[in-house]
Amino acid sequence: MKKSNLSAKVSIITYDVWGNNKDGYEVNDKFRYGTFKTDISLLDTEKGVLNFLNEVFFNKKVSEKQIDIELVDENITYVSDAKNGKPLLEIIVERH
Repeated sequence: MKKSNLSAKVSIITYDVWGNNKDGYEVNDKFRYGTFKTDISLLDTEKGVLNFLNEVFFNKKVSEKQIDIELVDENITYVSDAKNGKPLLEIIVERH
């Protein structure tokens, strides 16, 4: 994928989640983890989002099999645990 050189300010929002595997999960509260400047084209694909999160968020490298990435539109992406569906975070594009 060719970089677009169009940078964007993006925020990672983490969740306080209630629930369990049996009954399901509910987001109780949200917290701003941080704001980062990145090439907007990196967030256009699941692989790009995974690479971005591995660079700025996860302590250990995470694979595509461990998380589910939902690219809602060009401004928001949801990430959940692939094993149990627990919501993990969202990425929000603040401005182009």
